[in-house]
Amino acid sequence: GYTPDVDGTWSWDDANTNPQVLVDTYPATFTPLDPANYLTYSAQIPVEVLASDVVITYNASLTYGDPRPDITQYTYTCATDPAFSIAAVTTSGNIYPSTTYDQFDGVTDEGYVVTLTNSNYKDVNGNYNLIIENGLITVAPKTITVTADDAVITYGESFNTLFGRTVSYSDDFVGVDTPNSLTTTGSEPKYIFSSDYDYNGNYGAGNYSIYVDMNADEMSPNYAIT
Repeated sequence: GYTPDVDGTWSWDDANTNPQVLVDTYPATFTPLDPANYLTYSAQIPVEVLASDVVITYNASLTYGDPRPDITQYTYTCATDPAFSIAAVTTSGNIYPSTTYDQFDGVTDEGYVVTLTNSNYKDVNGNYNLIIENGLITVAPKTITVTADDAVITYGESFNTLFGRTVSYSDDFVGVDTPNSLTTTGSEPKYIFSSDYDYNGNYGAGNYSIYVDMNADEMSPNYAIT
């Protein structure tokens, strides 16, 4: 008869079986080391399978002026299965995404929330807990290149004569924005000029760099200048 002291090995009838949450038992066979005196034994073995958590969300990092992205391109994170693919899961229900972000919305510290509404979206086979989380669209400043126009001064003149000079811009403004859009007030930017030239240092005739900058407190968060 059967005794638990018989030497041998258990093996699953199908070694390639991937246990499922909603399946309670799986067939296995015991093979004795002494088949002349003991018979093989088959049984349904209880297996408890816990569902894996999958976090579904949408996040994006944009630059000011970028068009609204496709917020249905969700990311799926499963700690127990880095290669997880939603395409291999039979699901029911729906996810309804929404966001207030539009193409010409500006840079904010808070970003723009992507709300994912779960309408009973689940794994039909129960192997995954599909956890829906809201995401965020963050918008970074658009980079504008501001170049001080060339200047000619006579030897001995102070660099102060360059104050109030003109500048040129790269063609990178968003939509209907203008150079005035670089400021928080929408008024004409007040630039700060500096140079390698120092008439007090008896600098002679030659070429010297002119640098241009802007007071950070006056800078619109939508733009960064270089």
